[in-house]
Amino acid sequence: NSTKYTAQDKIMSTIEGLKPYALLGGYNAAELWPTINLILPTWFLIAVAPRWKYTPTLTLIGPIIHALIYTLSTISLMSDPEHNDGDAPDFSTFEGVVNLFKDPNGVFVGWIHYVVFDALVGRWIALDSVDRGCSLLV
Repeated sequence: NSTKYTAQDKIMSTIEGLKPYALLGGYNAAELWPTINLILPTWFLIAVAPRWKYTPTLTLIGPIIHALIYTLSTISLMSDPEHNDGDAPDFSTFEGVVNLFKDPNGVFVGWIHYVVFDALVGRWIALDSVDRGCSLLV
């Protein structure tokens, strides 16, 4: 009776400290990681069809989904009394931010934040270029 393990199983078993996010159905960061790919249609439309009439609307779907995941995972972590030994996250010092990124749950939240911000900035640049009539090759 051999058990087959997927790459995802291996990742989940090697990362210590993954806690379920209460507001995201009890899923943990490794289980939610594949949702990162939901941003790809945004980048595809920005790169391939920036002038298409539906691009401004459709390119918001991925960032909105990720912003929701970011918000709910952040609230879940901050409201968990066991997270960070009950201490509030310290965003005011470099050491505090480093400590946040030592936790795999904090890394996930930070990466989701980056994905949302980066996609929205890329979207803004591309759509602004279209509005100004600029070449998109630059």
